[in-house]
Amino acid sequence: MLDRTCVRVARELEGANEDPIVLWRLARTLKAVNRDLLRIAQRLDRIGADTAQAHELLSAVEVHLRTVLLDEGSLRPAAIREQVEWALHGVLDVLAVVEQAEQIAHTSSK
Repeated sequence: MLDRTCVRVARELEGANEDPIVLWRLARTLKAVNRDLLRIAQRLDRIGADTAQAHELLSAVEVHLRTVLLDEGSLRPAAIREQVEWALHGVLDVLAVVEQAEQIAHTSSK
């Protein structure tokens, strides 16, 4: 589900050019994905999985998204796009790390 959302964001980002409205909407979508990934990482923490890298990546993504969502009026569209692209790449990295941690946790629980 989250990976499909990221694919959709990537596709829309390709066609967004520098439309700030579209870019802000994509940033809000990534913010929701980031929040869901944080919940997954916290759940994995509770079962003893190693999620340190995921938490670092989540923090970096949050910085990019805050830059867009809190400074939206002061950023040029090219700068907004750059931050959204960085956030998307970070979210994709977090997805990979979380999936790996889930597999390891699932394997060790058997």
